[in-house]
Amino acid sequence: MPYPAAMPPELAKLLQPLVVRWEVGMARVAGAYSASRRAAFPDASIEQLLQHRFSSLPAEKQTASKRRADRAMAAKGKITRRAARFLNIDLTSPEDAARDADPRAVDGFQLSTQDKKALQGYIDQLVTHPKAPAPGGGQAAPNHSTLALRFRRMLCVDETNGLFGSEWGSDEMLIGSTAIDTNGVISKVARINLYKNWDDGDDRPYPTPKVIARVGLQGKNYPLTAVVTMIMAEDDSGGGLETIVNRIYDRLAQEARRWLLDNLGKGFPDVLLGWVLAYLVDRIISKLKSYWDDDLFRPVTIQITLPSQNATFNGKNSTPSRKLRFSGPGEYFPSYEWVLS
Repeated sequence: MPYPAAMPPELAKLLQPLVVRWEVGMARVAGAYSASRRAAFPDASIEQLLQHRFSSLPAEKQTASKRRADRAMAAKGKITRRAARFLNIDLTSPEDAARDADPRAVDGFQLSTQDKKALQGYIDQLVTHPKAPAPGGGQAAPNHSTLALRFRRMLCVDETNGLFGSEWGSDEMLIGSTAIDTNGVISKVARINLYKNWDDGDDRPYPTPKVIARVGLQGKNYPLTAVVTMIMAEDDSGGGLETIVNRIYDRLAQEARRWLLDNLGKGFPDVLLGWVLAYLVDRIISKLKSYWDDDLFRPVTIQITLPSQNATFNGKNSTPSRKLRFSGPGEYFPSYEWVLS
C-alpha cells in the first residue's frame, strides 16, 4: 500500500521540528539568492545541501523563491513563527538568523503515556499487517539472495508542463529510490531512465523490466520487511535528482534515527524508521514544491514483508503486476512487480 499509511498524529507532531529545520534551510538558501554571487553556507550544513538543488533551478524560479522566502522570514512570516515554536530560534534576530538550529534542544515534544500507547499500536500494525501482500504458500523453494522491485510498463496520463506552463515538447522521465529493511540496511538506486518522449496517453511496455530497487536477502533476520521510497522527476526539471534521493535521504536517515532514539529509546523496529523517512521525504519534497516551485513529483512509498528467505509468492518468484500513481507536474502510472532471485 502506498504512503501515507495512516501516519498517527502523535508521531507527525513529534517529527515537526525536523521538518521545520529543513523549511528554515530552504528559506535561508532562497533568501540569500543573488544573481551576481553564490551565497556561502557552512560545510555539511542542510543549507549547503539544499543550495546544490536550488542552484539548478531556472533564474526566474530562484528570484520568485527569494521573494517568498523574504515574506516567510519576516517578523510575522510563516517560517519565522514555526521556527520560534518548533526550534526556539528567532529568525529576525541577527544572531539566530545564521545559527544552526538543533531540534534536540527543544523541549515539549516528549510523548505522553497515551501518545506512546497509540504509537505502539501503529508499530504493531506495521509489523503484523504488511502494507503489501506477504508472500507465502506453494512448495518450499531454495533460499533467495535478492528481492527486486521492477517496472514492467508505464502509462502517461498527463505529461509535465513544459515551456511557460504549456505541454509543448515531450517528457524524459527519471526515477530514483531508497530501500530500508528491518535489519536497518539502506540500499539506493540513484537514477533510472524511464524512456524519453512521453506524451499524453502513451502506454509503453519495458521489454527488459526496469529494476527500481533491490534488497539483499542473505544473512538477514526474518520476517524481513522492506520499505521502498521512490522519487520521479523529468530530466529537464533542473537536475539534481541524485541529490534529492541520496544526500537528502542520507541526512534525514541520520536525523530521524537519532530523533527516534532520543524520544522512543532503543528497540524501535527499523520498519518504523522506514515509514518515518517516507513521511519526512514526502514533507520535504512538498515544501520544496511550495517554496521553490520545484518540479518534483510527490514521492511514493510501498512496503513488503517476507516471512523467510525461501518464501515464494504463492509458489511463484514474482507477484502479479500492480499499478502505482505518481502525481505532481504530471501524472504517470507505472506497473510494478516484486521478483525473487
